[in-house]
Amino acid sequence: MTEELDRLAAIMRRFADDELQGSSPLYERLARAAVADPTLLDPLLAAPKSQRRATLYFAAIHSLVLGGQGDDLAAFFPDIAESPSRDDPVPALRTFLKERRDDLEALYATRNTQTNEVGRCAFLLPMFGLIAARARGPLAMIEAGASAGLNLLFDRYRYDYGPAGSLGDVASPVVLAPEIRGDVALPIPDAMPAVASRIGIDLQPVDVGDADAIAWLRACIWPEHIARLELFERAVEEARRDPPEIVRGAILETLPRYISAVPEDTPVCVFHTATLAYMNRDERARFGALMAEAGRGRDVYWVAGEGPHILAGLFPEAGITGPDNGYALVVAHAGRDAAWVGESAYHGRWLRWRP
Repeated sequence: MTEELDRLAAIMRRFADDELQGSSPLYERLARAAVADPTLLDPLLAAPKSQRRATLYFAAIHSLVLGGQGDDLAAFFPDIAESPSRDDPVPALRTFLKERRDDLEALYATRNTQTNEVGRCAFLLPMFGLIAARARGPLAMIEAGASAGLNLLFDRYRYDYGPAGSLGDVASPVVLAPEIRGDVALPIPDAMPAVASRIGIDLQPVDVGDADAIAWLRACIWPEHIARLELFERAVEEARRDPPEIVRGAILETLPRYISAVPEDTPVCVFHTATLAYMNRDERARFGALMAEAGRGRDVYWVAGEGPHILAGLFPEAGITGPDNGYALVVAHAGRDAAWVGESAYHGRWLRWRP
């Protein structure tokens, strides 16, 4: 398995370079240690090959540490230790991997990375606003890769875009306030887009009432990201008041059925964030063909926040070239008239609109 460990080390190197630098010093230190010594990644081989990802590697470790396993390693986690250790965390990681190997392998074999990033609603809202203005009617919202469906509840949150304006319930406990970059004005809708219906699709739906499932989503949040954690916890409490419907199923097989179930006079909005990264190239092409077919003869809109290389492959006419450290944002009408409308950080911390 040396070749596979070398492949995983290369994945970990890209993860450290592209996502962890300046965002999670602890994970970056551990990731670079795994690049130097790929045997640290050996427990991840218990995961199905398609799930052997850096995010899953760290989520499982974080989950066990949050559960009280691995005190020595826990001393380095800012969301656990009051005064995190500044020593080298790698020896503690080695001990942890040796002592908790069975527990880790059980998680890798059964869990998926399911980060339900509420911060991404900050860039979803203006895109939904563009569609609502065009559709001129309530939207049937369908999220592909919904996890717990927290982003399906976008209209229950408060949005503060600074000088660009604000929108949403001022009493909402969930407040999103991204940094606005660039000189192009953000198209904040005059009113919250109306929702006719909402449903999510996921291979492993998360019940917001299931404490164990929510604990796993919490473990997917990086240890230095306290603001993300607080936002997530508030959104979970909000969702528990009236949870969205999430159905279990593979997106490519399940999505067409739920689009067809929407009355033909109701515009459909299919959206996803960081979902297509978990599909291979053939599956992404099938997803694009599915969306084009679904839109024949009716209004089906497509909102995507994904890595630029992924969306450039699906929308070559949009001219997508960036960003290097975040998501490209695309709005399309049934796979047609695709527009690259903006860029965002992976977790929605900053947002830049395009002309």
